[in-house]
Amino acid sequence: MEDSLTRLRAIQDEHDAVYREFEAEQRALEARFRARFRPLFASRGAEIAKGHVDRFWLSALNHHDALSEKVTEKDAEVLAYLMDVRDVYAEDKAADVAAGGDVAGSVEGSGDGTDGNAATGAASGDRGETTPNGGANNDNEGEQEDEDARVALNSFTLEFHFAPNPFFTNSVLYKKYIIDEEDELVGMEGCTINWKPGKNVMLKEVRRKNRSGSGRGRGGRGRGDGGGGAPPRTVVRTEPVDSFFNFFVPPPPPEEDAHDDDGGAMEEYEEYLEADFELGDLIRSELIPRALHWYTGEDAADDEEDERGHGRHRPGGMGGGLDADDDDDDDDDDDDDDSDDDSGPRGASGGNKGGNAAAQEECKQQ
Repeated sequence: MEDSLTRLRAIQDEHDAVYREFEAEQRALEARFRARFRPLFASRGAEIAKGHVDRFWLSALNHHDALSEKVTEKDAEVLAYLMDVRDVYAEDKAADVAAGGDVAGSVEGSGDGTDGNAATGAASGDRGETTPNGGANNDNEGEQEDEDARVALNSFTLEFHFAPNPFFTNSVLYKKYIIDEEDELVGMEGCTINWKPGKNVMLKEVRRKNRSGSGRGRGGRGRGDGGGGAPPRTVVRTEPVDSFFNFFVPPPPPEEDAHDDDGGAMEEYEEYLEADFELGDLIRSELIPRALHWYTGEDAADDEEDERGHGRHRPGGMGGGLDADDDDDDDDDDDDDDSDDDSGPRGASGGNKGGNAAAQEECKQQ
């Protein structure tokens, strides 16, 4: 038996080596075609920027069932100024830099007023996967740099480019997904939204009258008789609300010392990460490559049943278990478990909104 297991192990190891070669060639092929897609998307953006097609991206978002659920009426007023949506892969950026160029239009390091160190979720030092260990010794520095490079190359950023507008000063809002060498999501980064005074659609003003000193006792109920005490005082405060723009401000992971004996906080956060990634994946794999079809409504009719797969210029298996297509297959196989395991964009939207809304008052907004 031991000899047989040894031979089986050797066969498996050989298979794994061949599969790694397949993945490397697949990634190279996808990168090569993304390089061909980029000038086409740039031409599309230039045509939209001429202003002859009204509210192109807002209409495209509204025709996509899963994405339109995130857009409120106030969001729509802001998204009317959206001029382009792009996906930028760290792998492509590194290749272009090595060749002496750069990925066209990449927001990172462009000095356009966005803050690359703004709201970070699990992507910075909070979980440790994506930032170098400052206390590492010299023997491990090279290994750590290699690991960081592998993580970075699998990552991608979604960029939303806006025309000058009355809502915020940013020209680009972005969301970065950090993927490790095993194609697993390990974190994300958002950005600071520099809202103009009174224009933050992620918050609402709530006015309440504080009657604590109004003399509502038996002797203070008369009108105009001087016995009513002090008049009610109006208290104004802000509360977070559901908004598409919560997407750009991911909540931080739960504190390690949080009083949560059953691990519910971390489980809820991981569910948020999964749902948020699926939302981002819809943007990069469906909205961006087929934007015109969503604008015209051609793709809207078969949104939920669309499994064509064409136009999805994304790394195969990106995100591992977070692949929305895999979830759909599981749902088809076992519809009875949908209510318990549904992690698709619709099933997770409630948790997504709630998780983001709770973090808004602490995020870096101006």
